[in-house]
Amino acid sequence: MDATIIIYRRTATASTYFMRAFAGAYATLPVADIDLKKRCFNTEYEPVMRHLLEHLQGQLLIINLVRSPRTRFVSQFFKNLANEQIRHPWSGEWIASPLSVEGDLSYDNLARVFRRALGEFFIPHDYGIERTYPTLFGVDLSSHAFDYGRRCTHFAHGRFTFLTLRQEDAAEWPRIMHAALGLEAVFPGRLVNAAGDKPYAVLYDEFMKRFRYTDEESRLLDNLLTSRKYYAV
Repeated sequence: MDATIIIYRRTATASTYFMRAFAGAYATLPVADIDLKKRCFNTEYEPVMRHLLEHLQGQLLIINLVRSPRTRFVSQFFKNLANEQIRHPWSGEWIASPLSVEGDLSYDNLARVFRRALGEFFIPHDYGIERTYPTLFGVDLSSHAFDYGRRCTHFAHGRFTFLTLRQEDAAEWPRIMHAALGLEAVFPGRLVNAAGDKPYAVLYDEFMKRFRYTDEESRLLDNLLTSRKYYAV
């Protein structure tokens, strides 16, 4: 398949692992710094995607990587523990971080800040990438069902080919991509840039062992479009 690849995804979805299989590069703000000669780009920001669409010619393969909100939210939280500012999940603008724990790394404080951010930040922003599809690509991603047998969503529209993959299926991405696109890809031997590789690995493991969502939190998570579309089976 002769197409430029754009990984357009949420954070904490193994995009670095995917990108390395295609010698890709992160594409972030400011857009003037993006090297448009690359054949694979990795971004989570709508303004960056608009820039790429305006300047890249030919066929484009748009990769949407998803992950269960139950684990993705925790990973995103830990990635930003020490940050006083973070980029907005869609626009890329700098905002005061709702995830900062202000230096208190006790489990009780981590759980308190995470629960607050769950309702104020994570849940409201979860499906933002998909909501940009109509204006960016002229398609409604929600109208294309996830194929649980093939473990992907795959369709084409104009010069775009779309493929949605779940992080939980990462070990099978080469097979899934070959079946859907006829594309051969060699991925790293294991997930890279994962929580276990980070300085906060011990804290993360402890949190995952101890933290439990309340019944109401579970209901809200299960009702998210991401959960209903990609994790209903």
